[in-house]
Amino acid sequence: MNLGGKGHPGYLRLLEERVALHIDKSGGYGTDEDPFANFTAVARAKGQPRYVYPVDRAQEKLARIYSLIAQGREDLLEVEFNDISSLLDCATTMLREDRRGADARTEEGFA
Repeated sequence: MNLGGKGHPGYLRLLEERVALHIDKSGGYGTDEDPFANFTAVARAKGQPRYVYPVDRAQEKLARIYSLIAQGREDLLEVEFNDISSLLDCATTMLREDRRGADARTEEGFA
């Protein structure tokens, strides 16, 4: 991703990696109709908004991060950081989508 020298190159690489992670995970958990099908199913079962479950998962991952730090296992932190970032990106997307209606899966829906 080249933005004409704007933004930190390492951060921009991370964003590209998160796109790849989303494509990979949604291919396993989602459907063509609902890329967040796993979150939707849990939300229905718990009677919660869809965005709550990924927030819960992020809290769980954060507890794991603190545990890994206490154990000196920094080699595993990057995966957890990426997972948390991705989970919160999913939560944000679902929050926006749900505010605009179930059929708002377009770029225009996220302006």
